[in-house]
Amino acid sequence: MLALEPAWRWAFTRITLTPTHLIVRTGAVHRREQTLAWTDVGTVDSRQPWAFVPWRLRAMTLSQAGDERTKVSLWAADDALHHDVTASIHRTVHAAQRAVSDGHTEAVGDAKTEDLLLYRARIGQLLLASVVYGQFALIGGGAAMAFSEWLQTFSVDKVIAGWIRLTPAAWAFVLIGVIGTLGVLLTVFRYANFEVRRAGDGRLVISYGLLSTHVRSVSPQATIGVVLQRNIVETALGRVRLSLLTTDSAAQAGTNLVLPSLPRRSVERLLHEAFGEDPSTPLLTADRGFRAVGTGVAVLASISAAAVLAGWTTSGWGWSPALILAAGGFAIALVWPASRVLCSRLHANPESDRVALLISHLVQRQTILSAGAVHVIATTRFLSHPLLVCLSYYAGMPRTFRAPLFSVREVDALSTRMVRGVPPPRTRRRP
Repeated sequence: MLALEPAWRWAFTRITLTPTHLIVRTGAVHRREQTLAWTDVGTVDSRQPWAFVPWRLRAMTLSQAGDERTKVSLWAADDALHHDVTASIHRTVHAAQRAVSDGHTEAVGDAKTEDLLLYRARIGQLLLASVVYGQFALIGGGAAMAFSEWLQTFSVDKVIAGWIRLTPAAWAFVLIGVIGTLGVLLTVFRYANFEVRRAGDGRLVISYGLLSTHVRSVSPQATIGVVLQRNIVETALGRVRLSLLTTDSAAQAGTNLVLPSLPRRSVERLLHEAFGEDPSTPLLTADRGFRAVGTGVAVLASISAAAVLAGWTTSGWGWSPALILAAGGFAIALVWPASRVLCSRLHANPESDRVALLISHLVQRQTILSAGAVHVIATTRFLSHPLLVCLSYYAGMPRTFRAPLFSVREVDALSTRMVRGVPPPRTRRRP
């Protein structure tokens, strides 16, 4: 069945490209037809695993939102189909730009016909990123476990143990070294040739991979903001990560990764030059990080103190060790989300079209949204005193940001802007 499945799928798949739509028909018994307008394509993912390279095939995914039902997959696209799909998307984007532009902007748009290289990662940056992100432990741990299982399956581990006699502590150090080395090498191998380009039609193209390549193209209409993030280690080193926030960012972290960990001044320059970020928007990169490190240490101490207090209290009640640990974990589960909300701040400059959402926790994270991407904003008050602001937007899924630190004037200005942008209702009440 596994051998026949690719041939069966290929035999009963029909792909039709029209000037306005992509139509994919699949199935023999259970027929399915998917239709996607070129104007609705937000992101295009093109993956070429190493097994597809000899056949010059790619797996393409065209997305318009975060729901899997809104995605159209082309399982094995050859070079001709890949070229036709890409050309249709570019042709539609250029037609839309010409339709909405006047003579001046059209002249400017014609000048930007060449691809612009925004960033190319070096080996040293990939090595540092693998350590800072912790990817070396995840990837290296999985590779080490798979290799260990292979050794046990063929009884090679007993032969190695007979040749090399080490203490358990020495074996532990060897295992840690193997995990770290494999993790760093596999991370660099996976993200080799990491490049970020801006196409002539304004689409952002992210590509990486050595044997298995991945190319992701994001349209300007699908981009609703950027995300800046740094953990305690990155904060101490003065480095920041930059990611895109798109309409198909459905609970994923690495899909829209644009830049690995870079110096904060380099991230600021790229934000202003490549993404046209408003200089009036306060960025977390403006802070060297000493305050953020202090906040992270204080939050970590508070969470640890809550867990210790819960364990100490329950131990005085004569609870068993398992229940004491459960009480400590329950305390952490309560304090963690509450502390994230207490460390959140909303900034919405009335003179700018950006909204900045900042969380200074163990990991400092700032989301810079387009004001037009905000759908709902609500304020909780107690005796006419504002306590909490809730802001909702869509990025692959409905998301809500809550912050006790905000300016009432800025929130009122953002609400007024949202009301002015809403079209008048088409229906009226009967007299």
